[in-house]
Amino acid sequence: MVRIGVTGAMASGKSTLARRFRDRGADLVDGDALGWEVLRLPEVRDAIAEAFGAGVMDRQGHVDRARLGAVVFADPDRMRRLNAIVQPKLLERVRAAMDEPGGGVRVLDAAMLTTWRLEPELDGVIEVVASEDERAALLTRADAIWDEIQSLSEAKA
Repeated sequence: MVRIGVTGAMASGKSTLARRFRDRGADLVDGDALGWEVLRLPEVRDAIAEAFGAGVMDRQGHVDRARLGAVVFADPDRMRRLNAIVQPKLLERVRAAMDEPGGGVRVLDAAMLTTWRLEPELDGVIEVVASEDERAALLTRADAIWDEIQSLSEAKA
């Protein structure tokens, strides 16, 4: 199996590209969806509430990502503290999803891929960097990139 990471800044088109690969037959691992799952784990939720206070929780006792973001994004120390709570469980889930049996191509859609230092565990990484004008052309380029990935997959088989 070929394992490809797709990364890039928010709204760069990385998820569009990853979904396009999924539509072409790849297994897709959605890093953001796994992040949501991890935030619902009782031990993670409780550790976040303890570290950052009840103000980052919603009325149902779940982590409110917008409130949490307001607390941590402006403070590097708080961001490191949050990452220490969330990332071990998140990386565990990402690696498990990437290691599931299967063939062909598995694509990891993850903005934090390079922060997590997962590049050595993958066969390739695509960083999507796109201006507004470039985004329109992204889908056309996705087909060409997909053909290259398929060739890599066939060569590994």
